[in-house]
Amino acid sequence: MEAILKAALTQIEDSSKVLADDYADKNRFKKAIELIKNPQRIIKGKVKAGKKVYEAYRVEHNDARGPFKGGIRFHPAASFDEARALATLMSLKCAVAGIPYGGGKGVVIVDPAKL
Repeated sequence: MEAILKAALTQIEDSSKVLADDYADKNRFKKAIELIKNPQRIIKGKVKAGKKVYEAYRVEHNDARGPFKGGIRFHPAASFDEARALATLMSLKCAVAGIPYGGGKGVVIVDPAKL
């Protein structure tokens, strides 16, 4: 697990410990936290550019607040864990800001300078 994903999940876990006392239904609260920690949809695929094929991921975290929001990152060091962390964080940022979107992120593992 990459550091960015570990940090995102740790923030969710730490926040849940602070908020847990405010909820009477502890079981429902735990289920909600598990939903937040796990993406709704993961799409793994390949992207062809010229004669080369590159690994790609799309993580759609949660659409409970609205359609998925998030771009695509083209980078040789991009990864599935990074996409998952960024999609999760986008969901949380939109919720905190009151924006009616869920989080999504795509990554293509490629050096765009070489395309």
